[in-house]
Amino acid sequence: MKGLYAQFTQSMLEPVHDQTCYDILGVKVSPPAQECTALGGSLRRSWFMLGEGAHLSHGAYGAASVFVQNTGDAIRAKMEEDPVRFFYELLFPALSLSLRRTAQFVSGAARNMAFVPNVEFAISAALQSLAQIELFPNGCKILVTSLTYGAVKIAAKEAASRKGGWIDVVEIPTCDDCTDEEILRRFRGKLRGSSIAVFEHISSPTGLVMPVEEICKLCREHSVLSVVDGAHSLGAAEVNLERIRADVYTSNGHKWLMNQRGCAFLAVSEQVRDVLHPVLASWGHDKGFNAEFVWQGTMDYTPMLTMPAAISFLTWCGRGNPEQVYRRNHRLACWAADMLSYILDTKTLFPSEMVACMACVKLPVYANPIEELRLVLSQNEPRVQVAVFFFVVDNEDDRYLRISCAIYNDVWDVLTLAKKLLDVIRAPEEAHRRLRRKEALVNLDLERSLDGL
Repeated sequence: MKGLYAQFTQSMLEPVHDQTCYDILGVKVSPPAQECTALGGSLRRSWFMLGEGAHLSHGAYGAASVFVQNTGDAIRAKMEEDPVRFFYELLFPALSLSLRRTAQFVSGAARNMAFVPNVEFAISAALQSLAQIELFPNGCKILVTSLTYGAVKIAAKEAASRKGGWIDVVEIPTCDDCTDEEILRRFRGKLRGSSIAVFEHISSPTGLVMPVEEICKLCREHSVLSVVDGAHSLGAAEVNLERIRADVYTSNGHKWLMNQRGCAFLAVSEQVRDVLHPVLASWGHDKGFNAEFVWQGTMDYTPMLTMPAAISFLTWCGRGNPEQVYRRNHRLACWAADMLSYILDTKTLFPSEMVACMACVKLPVYANPIEELRLVLSQNEPRVQVAVFFFVVDNEDDRYLRISCAIYNDVWDVLTLAKKLLDVIRAPEEAHRRLRRKEALVNLDLERSLDGL
């Protein structure tokens, strides 16, 4: 067993050639043979198992493509052919290739990366480990933001409490006040006296894209360790770990990369690499970072092995360039937010240049209570899945829709949401007139412009 862990660690130094076809346990991972001709509804019908209705909440739990699911099924079949051989002989080399391909995609170093089940696992492991080192003094302060995901904030509080410390909050501005410069100014005012700063790449509830590269630079200047929650970044925007230079960066594969659920990556800096340990101590204990994280007990490792397939599918959708997908989804999200805020006569939470593929629109004061609205939208035909939540702006507790625009969404999904929403909230006739004006402008030219990669 010792040899397996040593071999795995050594394999992290091996290069992965930039090729389109990979062999994972004899399963060929290559892009679909035919060219991707269109995104939106036609892609959904061909490559996803989603049911009828408008699925505009991809940011919640993602949706794995049929391409990835078929690859996973083939890998599971290999596992069930001979489970003992799979776990003893085949798993570690396959995980090595998959991790190195993932590292290549995010411009990271595989020796400083590991697969984990999800971002919450990674954040907890990182903060619990950092709380034990001498750099983390008694009475320390951990910085979070007003947009920090609830589970991440809990992990930060728990880590700080172990040293008699506390958390402090950077208030992120909203609406037209939100700029990169203003966010950085607010961080500067809070970094002094902090030990760790925990912040988002793309905010989960709001879709705001934070200036992570610049925040990490500020953290280094103030000798503060940076922990980036990138749960929504992989597959939604470019992730370049060489440029970001975070001490800890983690992102899920199942959201915007459209991998199977159960895989995220954890990337660390050389400074903290040797002090980070998984929550679960197992056979790789004391054998180094890669060895400690590779084995997390007997479980289904398939989602970690299908990461190259997910990367391949995303690249195929962008006709060789994932950036094309990011831009297309961004355009659709911005169009959706602008259209909905126009017909509702409200406003968006952030400017269009500050979001990626999720955007938030304020609901009018006469709209239904949140739970009632969510249930009515999702349970009655046509079914619409969209996130609804409270958010405090200018000391007012407002309700917002969070629209997630994935590669299988199109303008017709957004119009379905708009029509049903106006009926459910009993909007005034003027709102319906605005919708009809917008609907008249939607034609095939708009749809082609979104898919014209």
